[in-house]
Amino acid sequence: MNSPLVSIVVPTYYSASWLEKCFSSINGQSYENIELIVVDNHSQDNTQEIAGRYGARFFVQGPDQKKERVFGAPFQRNYGFKQAKGEYLYYVDADMELPKNLISECVEIMDKNPDCKAIIVAEESFGIGFWAKCKWLERRTYWGDDLVEAPRFFRKNTLEEFGYLDDMVGADDWDLALRLRQADQKILRSKNYVMHNEGALTLMKLIRKRFLYGKDVIKFQKKHGRKRFYSYFTPFRKSYLKNFPFLLSHPVLFVGMVFMRACEYGGGAAGIVYSKFLKKTV
Repeated sequence: MNSPLVSIVVPTYYSASWLEKCFSSINGQSYENIELIVVDNHSQDNTQEIAGRYGARFFVQGPDQKKERVFGAPFQRNYGFKQAKGEYLYYVDADMELPKNLISECVEIMDKNPDCKAIIVAEESFGIGFWAKCKWLERRTYWGDDLVEAPRFFRKNTLEEFGYLDDMVGADDWDLALRLRQADQKILRSKNYVMHNEGALTLMKLIRKRFLYGKDVIKFQKKHGRKRFYSYFTPFRKSYLKNFPFLLSHPVLFVGMVFMRACEYGGGAAGIVYSKFLKKTV
């Protein structure tokens, strides 16, 4: 197997408490030819210091989220992609931890499948408290669902050819995946999955996040049409039906998950209302 450079881009925003485990999991990969790129969003913590200890290339970029109520990660990811020197690009959130052989597996998949443009890496959630357990249950039902899971590992020339993340549509990962599929580009899956640390998850945190997404999702509809919009954003997913026995095997978490998802959709709907009717008057 060849050992081309893999550029891992990590957007950060007051993420210092997560970074040791995230960066340790990147530095601990069995695959050695990796460059770590950290793109921070104007944080006033010790993110830069931690990044320096792990040999990261460090940048500050994106709309200041304290001044602008926007989701900054897509801007940061795109900036990191453009600074990257690697043949392959992989973007990771600051609260994610990579299994030891993940990058090796992804490079091997690309090496054996020259027509593969991108790779989906499934997520396994963990965290503290009841809502984190509900989020774990939810994410487990999405394994194998192309309408939820989107690729994060790419050939660099794929993004150069088909475009980077659209930072204005509120679902940048789904938008890019959809563009690749519409162009009949091959997307494969890794066997490994990344660990997503939800921390002490609260409903309010989830609602705020969905509110930010909701402010831009109408742009996704305008770009891809109502049919695509509803297939991606529907609360009634086929993966729930497919995994219904698994959901029923965790009845308390299942009820909590339903309530949690209702709150998230409420936050998203509030974001849509804000962007469509209230933004100009506020």
